[in-house]
Amino acid sequence: MMTWYSSFEFWCATAILLYCLIRLTKVQAWWRGEWSSSRIRWRDRAWLMIVISVAMLMTTLMIIFPLDPDTAPPALLLLGRSLIILSAVLFLTVPLVGWVSALDFAVPPHLRTGAPPWTIRPARPAGARPAPRLGPPVPGRTAIRFHRPAVRFKDRFRAYRLEIDGETVGEIRHGGEVTIVTTPGTRTVRALIDWMESPPLTVTVQPGRTVTVLVEPGDVSGLDAMQPREDYLFLSVDER
Repeated sequence: MMTWYSSFEFWCATAILLYCLIRLTKVQAWWRGEWSSSRIRWRDRAWLMIVISVAMLMTTLMIIFPLDPDTAPPALLLLGRSLIILSAVLFLTVPLVGWVSALDFAVPPHLRTGAPPWTIRPARPAGARPAPRLGPPVPGRTAIRFHRPAVRFKDRFRAYRLEIDGETVGEIRHGGEVTIVTTPGTRTVRALIDWMESPPLTVTVQPGRTVTVLVEPGDVSGLDAMQPREDYLFLSVDER
């Protein structure tokens, strides 16, 4: 009889289930519009339903894979079959959530029918770093503006965490811009992703002025990216 610890399929299902649980930590940011799962609108709408469906299916497989059909309790087999049917039904609702406006209650407000369409920025040609696409400055506002140029594919689908004086203030995605209102003075800023980070950058914020900080990936790759490093990301003050 196969036991749970000797089942390769069991451990595969466990790994996928753990991945789904980690992704579910993004639910609040997804609902508030601070994080997106896909640049394709319908996929972003159906993201939560997809993750829940996969998590339920993997949970079912973890139950039934170690079982011997000849000796397993009938009630446990019935539970496994019922969960498989339920997860299949949830999978069938994925396109409905992605496209049908009647299910807008299951998606964030910014993705509901009638919300402004999601526009994808055109790809920039390779070459020298272009000037940041920054909005007009707000007179009298003291702030730090983080800009992440969309010129490199590295970490294309990952967000960088931003810190000011050791406190997390937000996340910035590929081609994105984040403005943090602060008080005048000297501030230490940093960007982080997983176990990697940037060297701290000290900036001086003048009253009524906005300092622009460029956030870019460094040249670390391969095996060097598998260990904690303080040069994986690069910060610089944009003087233009």
